Amino acid sequence: MGIRVTSYRVAGRLVPPSAKGLRAGSIILRRDGVMDWHSTHAREELLIVLASRVHLEVVATSRRLRRFPLTAGQCAWLPSHTLHRVVNPSPATARYLYVTAPIVSERRKTRANDSTAR
Repeated sequence: MGIRVTSYRVAGRLVPPSAKGLRAGSIILRRDGVMDWHSTHAREELLIVLASRVHLEVVATSRRLRRFPLTAGQCAWLPSHTLHRVVNPSPATARYLYVTAPIVSERRKTRANDSTAR
Protein backbone atom coordinates (compact mmCIF):
# COMPACT_ATOMS: atom_id res chain seq x y z
CA MET A 1 0.00 0.00 0.00
CA GLY A 2 1.51 3.35 -1.07
CA ILE A 3 0.39 5.66 1.71
CA ARG A 4 2.06 9.07 1.54
CA VAL A 5 2.29 11.31 4.59
CA THR A 6 3.31 14.93 4.08
CA SER A 7 2.86 18.33 5.70
CA TYR A 8 0.76 21.19 4.40
CA ARG A 9 3.11 23.55 6.25
CA VAL A 10 5.59 23.30 3.39
CA ALA A 11 4.66 24.58 -0.07
CA GLY A 12 4.30 21.88 -2.70
CA ARG A 13 2.32 18.87 -3.82
CA LEU A 14 0.33 16.94 -1.26
CA VAL A 15 -0.63 14.09 -3.59
CA PRO A 16 1.98 12.01 -5.44
CA PRO A 17 2.14 12.30 -9.25
CA SER A 18 1.01 8.66 -9.46
CA ALA A 19 -2.45 9.57 -8.10
CA LYS A 20 -5.11 8.74 -10.71
CA GLY A 21 -7.07 12.01 -10.76
CA LEU A 22 -6.84 13.82 -7.48
CA ARG A 23 -4.36 16.68 -7.20
CA ALA A 24 -3.61 18.78 -4.15
CA GLY A 25 -1.00 21.23 -2.99
CA SER A 26 -0.02 23.63 -0.28
CA ILE A 27 0.51 27.26 -1.25
CA ILE A 28 2.33 29.90 0.79
CA LEU A 29 1.74 33.49 -0.34
CA ARG A 30 3.95 36.15 1.18
CA ARG A 31 2.77 39.71 1.74
CA ASP A 32 1.24 41.08 -1.51
CA GLY A 33 1.82 37.68 -3.15
CA VAL A 34 -0.27 36.51 -6.09
CA MET A 35 -0.98 33.09 -7.55
CA ASP A 36 -1.45 34.35 -11.09
CA TRP A 37 -4.43 33.81 -13.39
CA HIS A 38 -5.14 30.21 -14.33
CA SER A 39 -8.10 28.02 -15.21
CA THR A 40 -9.48 24.91 -13.59
CA HIS A 41 -9.93 23.51 -17.13
CA ALA A 42 -11.89 20.25 -16.91
CA ARG A 43 -11.38 19.96 -13.15
CA GLU A 44 -13.24 21.15 -10.07
CA GLU A 45 -11.17 22.89 -7.41
CA LEU A 46 -11.54 23.38 -3.68
CA LEU A 47 -9.49 26.12 -1.95
CA ILE A 48 -9.11 25.88 1.83
CA VAL A 49 -7.58 28.87 3.63
CA LEU A 50 -5.42 27.82 6.58
CA ALA A 51 -3.80 31.06 7.71
CA SER A 52 -4.36 34.80 7.27
CA ARG A 53 -6.67 35.87 4.46
CA VAL A 54 -6.77 35.89 0.68
CA HIS A 55 -8.92 37.31 -2.09
CA LEU A 56 -10.15 34.79 -4.62
CA GLU A 57 -10.66 36.72 -7.86
CA VAL A 58 -12.81 35.06 -10.49
CA VAL A 59 -13.72 36.09 -14.02
CA ALA A 60 -17.49 35.59 -14.15
CA THR A 61 -19.32 34.46 -17.28
CA SER A 62 -20.08 38.11 -18.04
CA ARG A 63 -16.26 38.69 -18.13
CA ARG A 64 -16.74 40.78 -14.99
CA LEU A 65 -14.25 40.35 -12.15
CA ARG A 66 -15.70 39.06 -8.88
CA ARG A 67 -13.70 39.11 -5.64
CA PHE A 68 -14.37 36.74 -2.75
CA PRO A 69 -12.53 37.54 0.51
CA LEU A 70 -11.66 34.36 2.41
CA THR A 71 -10.18 34.07 5.88
CA ALA A 72 -8.57 31.18 7.74
CA GLY A 73 -11.06 28.36 8.13
CA GLN A 74 -13.07 29.24 5.02
CA CYS A 75 -13.11 27.41 1.71
CA ALA A 76 -14.37 28.02 -1.80
CA TRP A 77 -15.41 25.56 -4.51
CA LEU A 78 -14.69 26.43 -8.15
CA PRO A 79 -16.48 24.68 -11.00
CA SER A 80 -14.62 23.51 -14.09
CA HIS A 81 -13.35 26.08 -16.60
CA THR A 82 -13.17 28.90 -14.03
CA LEU A 83 -10.52 31.54 -14.68
CA HIS A 84 -9.21 32.71 -11.31
CA ARG A 85 -6.30 33.90 -9.22
CA VAL A 86 -5.53 34.16 -5.49
CA VAL A 87 -4.16 37.38 -3.97
CA ASN A 88 -2.78 37.97 -0.48
CA PRO A 89 -3.86 41.51 0.51
CA SER A 90 -2.61 41.03 4.06
CA PRO A 91 0.76 41.99 5.59
CA ALA A 92 0.87 38.46 7.04
CA THR A 93 1.86 35.32 5.13
CA ALA A 94 -1.20 33.46 3.82
CA ARG A 95 -1.41 29.68 3.51
CA TYR A 96 -3.98 27.69 1.65
CA LEU A 97 -4.56 24.26 0.19
CA TYR A 98 -6.01 23.44 -3.19
CA VAL A 99 -7.58 20.14 -4.14
CA THR A 100 -8.64 19.40 -7.73
CA ALA A 101 -10.36 16.45 -9.32
CA PRO A 102 -11.47 15.72 -12.86
CA ILE A 103 -15.11 16.12 -13.81
CA VAL A 104 -16.89 12.79 -14.13
CA SER A 105 -19.72 12.91 -16.64
CA GLU A 106 -23.20 11.90 -15.52
CA ARG A 107 -23.14 9.05 -18.05
CA ARG A 108 -19.89 7.66 -16.61
CA LYS A 109 -21.29 7.98 -13.06
CA THR A 110 -24.44 6.09 -14.07
CA ARG A 111 -22.41 3.27 -15.70
CA ALA A 112 -20.16 3.05 -12.61
CA ASN A 113 -23.19 2.89 -10.29
CA ASP A 114 -24.85 0.26 -12.48
CA SER A 115 -21.75 -1.95 -12.48
CA THR A 116 -21.31 -1.78 -8.69
CA ALA A 117 -24.99 -2.58 -8.12
CA ARG A 118 -24.67 -5.94 -9.95
